[in-house]
Amino acid sequence: MSRDKAPLRAVYGEQHDHLAHGQWLNELRAAGELGPLGRLVGALDSLLGMAVSGVFDGFAAAARRVPWPWLVVGALATVGTVRYLVEPETRQEVQTVLGAGISTVAASVAEIVMHREAAKRQFEKLLPVQPGWQKITAHATLRLR
Repeated sequence: MSRDKAPLRAVYGEQHDHLAHGQWLNELRAAGELGPLGRLVGALDSLLGMAVSGVFDGFAAAARRVPWPWLVVGALATVGTVRYLVEPETRQEVQTVLGAGISTVAASVAEIVMHREAAKRQFEKLLPVQPGWQKITAHATLRLR
């Protein structure tokens, strides 16, 4: 994470590209969990998790208090009441608005995730070359001889 040139040369060698290293640090910050995209994705994930958990807990609490046949009767009565009392034009309008809202949110989330994945790919591309396990063990055995 350092920008000091001497330690960077010691770790990565004389041919180390300091400009690419600076860009790598920026990509690390953007793609990491502490970067703005990482925080936003984490917040969206938490919000979705809380919503799903709340709905599930609500249904579970209702199922514990009310026998399941009454829950089915209540659900069917609610659907029937909505169909009978709410005009078809109003139902269609509500479906259109909800559909547009859900598609907008889905497109926004997809774009955020796409940008985060692009930053992550760029980070991985700029990552310095790491030696493989065989190279490390071969180097260690040479030093032991």
